[in-house]
Amino acid sequence: EIDRIKLNPNIMNYADSKRGYNFQEELAKRCQELQRGIEQFNLVIWPVIVKKEDFMLVDGYCRFSTLKSMKVSRVYTYVGEQ
Repeated sequence: EIDRIKLNPNIMNYADSKRGYNFQEELAKRCQELQRGIEQFNLVIWPVIVKKEDFMLVDGYCRFSTLKSMKVSRVYTYVGEQ
């Protein structure tokens, strides 16, 4: 279930003012592109990866955010140990 997955605040709040990079802003752009691909081309996406201990998302922030915004309630997930 998508609501069990937690986001790492260190990643979500990452910004590099010297480079003009903000993770959340870039994520929003990438999510729009991915959503278009899913809707227009029935794009298949890879599972997200979470830690077994706490269901913290390790990889797949764009996939996770896109599916959540599309109101998908369940996602394929690889569960790994730390």
